[in-house]
Amino acid sequence: MLIGTIKEETRNDNYYIHLDKKDNINEVYIVHINNDNIEVLDKDKIKDLFKTLLSSKLSFLEKENDYDVYLDEANNKRYFKDGIENFFMFLENNGVSAVNYIGITSKKSKGKWYKIAVNELVFSILATSIILTPFVGDTRLAESPKYIASSVVELSSDEMTNLIKRSPNIEEEEALYLANSDYFDLVAKYSNNNLNRKYSLRKKLHKISIKHYDSEEFPGTLGYYDVADINSVHVLKTQRENKMRYRDILTHEFIHLTQNQNKYCYIIEACAEILESEFYNQPVNDYYEVIKRVKVLMEIVSPDPILECNFAGDTKKFEEAIRKHLSKEDADKLLNLLSTQDMQDADKLPDINKEIDELLAKMYKNKTGKDMKDDLMIKQIYHSNTDTRLYFNSTSELYTKDYLVSIDSEFIEELDMDDVINSKNVDYYTYTMKLPVDKKSKVKSIPVIKKEFSLIEKPEDKPIYVYFSDGTKGLISFDKEKNEWNKVKHYKAIKVYEPSISKKFPNQKNKSLVDDTELNGMFEKEEIRESQKTM
Repeated sequence: MLIGTIKEETRNDNYYIHLDKKDNINEVYIVHINNDNIEVLDKDKIKDLFKTLLSSKLSFLEKENDYDVYLDEANNKRYFKDGIENFFMFLENNGVSAVNYIGITSKKSKGKWYKIAVNELVFSILATSIILTPFVGDTRLAESPKYIASSVVELSSDEMTNLIKRSPNIEEEEALYLANSDYFDLVAKYSNNNLNRKYSLRKKLHKISIKHYDSEEFPGTLGYYDVADINSVHVLKTQRENKMRYRDILTHEFIHLTQNQNKYCYIIEACAEILESEFYNQPVNDYYEVIKRVKVLMEIVSPDPILECNFAGDTKKFEEAIRKHLSKEDADKLLNLLSTQDMQDADKLPDINKEIDELLAKMYKNKTGKDMKDDLMIKQIYHSNTDTRLYFNSTSELYTKDYLVSIDSEFIEELDMDDVINSKNVDYYTYTMKLPVDKKSKVKSIPVIKKEFSLIEKPEDKPIYVYFSDGTKGLISFDKEKNEWNKVKHYKAIKVYEPSISKKFPNQKNKSLVDDTELNGMFEKEEIRESQKTM
């Protein structure tokens, strides 16, 4: 089984660590994949790898909080307290991460991950010291497997479905629910162009399992996905009692399993909610504020780079989309904010969200030459009125339908009261009245059929609305001084639509209103001016 990965961010290399049981002996092998090649490491290369990662030649660097920080010969920072190395600090603060998704994983399953990372994942070669020791016990390096080449064949939607349905570790009902061909088509589209993704995704979906844990194990956590347990989804036992809630948690964590785990946790978490809403018809239950800002980002750069971030093997296209419309300083700042790792209380990040809003407004201005605050669609997003606008599911009818962002009224004429009351074209009236509820006053709008219009009490302040069968609307008010009804003001509705995503970004070729070369030159001048201020 694939038990974890080591990722070298600077080179975009991945080391996939496998542990297979054969004749009661753990056979370990490591598959190395970069953008161009795939190979199974022999013993010497494995030793070289870990010598690089975990050198025992250390030189003291500095004191940081309560830790003695050393620098090894590979320029990794190593953190010790009372002579014991903190491996989490090592993973978090160096370019090599044994967990691609460390920001999420470490908080949810810290203790468990330590055990796997330090003992199994590095094959018991790490003890309390960091000296590279020979392999011990019932673990041995396997000969290079002959079947590796078959692991990088492109995955189709049908294959993903079959992998899930054939798993002995998942119930039939759960398998049928998760096996969503439309979603798998999207995953395959953005995953199959990358060697790493083709390899890891097949391994993740092979004999996938759903594991249930007790609340004492991870208090306050309803579910999680941990790349240290790479082809499993974890859901709290008690959640099985509520079928709808259970499916919601299961879907969210399953989407994490299929995503390309990377440092942009802000994007990954928001999109997990959006994807399960669009493909699995699950209500959005978390990350409301985060989702708003990711949707605004998609309104600016299109969903395509966000999908690249979610499913492709690297994040270059996503980062390029951010940099295209921001100066280097602002782009770096936004990318850093989107790398926010503590997403447990993601909606309670007012300072981070405020900074993101400011940078999104800059992006919008640089791209369109207009103020983002005047964009009707983005206004709707910030007011959480965009649940039916689709960004990812192109198979849905809603995906290509224009989105209604506002309804304005245009005055047509004044009508006599008697003509309106006697008109055959009136559907109904509504008016506002106060109803006593538990000794309190509650305002409510009541529809009244037209023949009962005479029963409506003469309103003192509130108008009465009349709805015509042709879709127009009338406004009726009462003149208290004259003690009579005024003429009916007749209006027609002017509906304002925002183009659907597919129309807004046809073939993902949306052009900036400002020429890119001009934009880059402007940013360069801005950065030169800023640097001159500090001279």
